[in-house]
Amino acid sequence: VSKMGKRKKQTDPDSIPNLLSMIKETKSKAVAQACIATLESHQKQPKTLRPKTVIQIMACLNRASYHQDAIKWFNATRSTLKMNATVYTCAIIAHAKLQDWQSAIQLIEDMNREGINADKIACNAAISACERNGQWEQALEVMELMQTRGVR
Repeated sequence: VSKMGKRKKQTDPDSIPNLLSMIKETKSKAVAQACIATLESHQKQPKTLRPKTVIQIMACLNRASYHQDAIKWFNATRSTLKMNATVYTCAIIAHAKLQDWQSAIQLIEDMNREGINADKIACNAAISACERNGQWEQALEVMELMQTRGVR
């Protein structure tokens, strides 16, 4: 209770925003892993998850270099959420950071098959993954896809 007699709003330490904040701020891998494990409990509540929330989680995990965990989030929510280009892009970036060019390309193909247009960021991440692994032909194919789809 504050000096003015009003109660301070209590925040849930296991809320998604608090967990993401802790992941961003901590220098302890153990703390980050504990937060990530707690985040996983939110995957079991698909009614409360929206694509925007999944994007925030995956982007935070990617920025903190927990790329494998970002991919796990994508895979765990893929069947329960309506995916959009930004969710796919977060997953493609994670695969690219892990130098998994094949999965990055597969996600570009999945997007096309589902009628979701891959944007410049997704394509560039897939191209980068291919280039880092010497897969120049694959990189050129993504560049050609960008040209035919008018991605700039």
